[in-house]
Amino acid sequence: MLFYWYKPTKGGFVSNIAQLRKDKNMTQRQVAAALDMDVSTVRNWEKGREGLKMFVRVAKLCNLFGCDPADLYDADEVNGGDRP
Repeated sequence: MLFYWYKPTKGGFVSNIAQLRKDKNMTQRQVAAALDMDVSTVRNWEKGREGLKMFVRVAKLCNLFGCDPADLYDADEVNGGDRP
């Protein structure tokens, strides 16, 4: 299972988050509100400034284990049982 929100390049990884957001006709502000976070976080993800390495590590873990990101944690402990 290969995740489509990043792609490896010679110099590292390029985020596809902005394109995925645009494909859904969403603004950065709407994404931030949906995830209950600051819009600057979404902006940084899209520009590859921060967080992208964490996404790549999660994708690699999921590829290794053959699972989805939601399988890596217990939703009951994280947010009272609300699974994404």
